[in-house]
Formats: sequence, structure tokens, C-alpha cells
Amino acid sequence: PEQQNIADRIAGRSFTSAEKERLVIESLKSSFIARHKLLENSLTGSEVRELLKINSRMTHINRVRNKTLLAVKDNGVWKFPAWQFDAQGDDGVLPGLIETIKALDMSNIAKISWITSNNSHLEGKTPLAMLKEGKIAEVIDEATGIGDS
Repeated sequence: PEQQNIADRIAGRSFTSAEKERLVIESLKSSFIARHKLLENSLTGSEVRELLKINSRMTHINRVRNKTLLAVKDNGVWKFPAWQFDAQGDDGVLPGLIETIKALDMSNIAKISWITSNNSHLEGKTPLAMLKEGKIAEVIDEATGIGDS
């Protein structure tokens, strides 16, 4: 189909069925490795409830739904990246993070990736590093601009 023709043109050659299958499997493995790396050093829901002194069993999930915490369900367990928490921040999170989460129109795993990846528009630093430096407006501006033409 059309996608395959594009892949063939980019690669400059055609792929055999076995090569295509191997590439799909390698891509899938890479995606899983990247996901596991993004979720390293995460807290569970019960750890988050304890950390934030939350009594209700659902409040931490409601915060994910309301875009005031980042979490991804992994093997049936909610995982909350530890880097988002800050004892000095409003609601126990890093200053500027809630606004950043709300500005990004993508899945939570994509948000985690974006926040922790170097960004050429943010001095080559990660948005996370910029938030920690207090450069909140710059991060929110960049997050808001994602997807704009």
C-alpha cells in the first residue's frame, strides 16, 4: 500500500516480507523499551496517596483525569513519574507542571516523553529542567505551541 511505497522510497529499496516483519518487531521492542524507561522511578497510586496525604482511593486518579498529575497505567498499575512531585509546589507538584500538562494535547505517555526530552526551543534543555529553573512561561509557551503549524 501507500505507506509501504513511502518506506521503500525513503530506504531506496524494497523490503522482503521477512524483513518487514523483523522491522515491525524491532520497532515494537523499541517502543516497549522506551515506555519502560519513561516509567522508571515511578510511584504507585498508594505511594502517591501517602506522599500527598490523600485519604480517598480515587482522588489521585481524579487528579490524572483533571490534568493536575501525570500517570500511565502499566500492567494494570498506575505509575506516576516521581520527578513531578515537589514538597514546596502547589498541590505537591513541580511549579508550572499543571499548566504544562494542560497545555499539551497528547497522551500522558507522550507528555512524559516531551517533558523529559531535550528541546531545541528551550535552550536544548528538557522542559523538566526548565521548570526546575523556574522558567515556567517558556515551557508553557512551547507546550502551547505543540501542534501549531
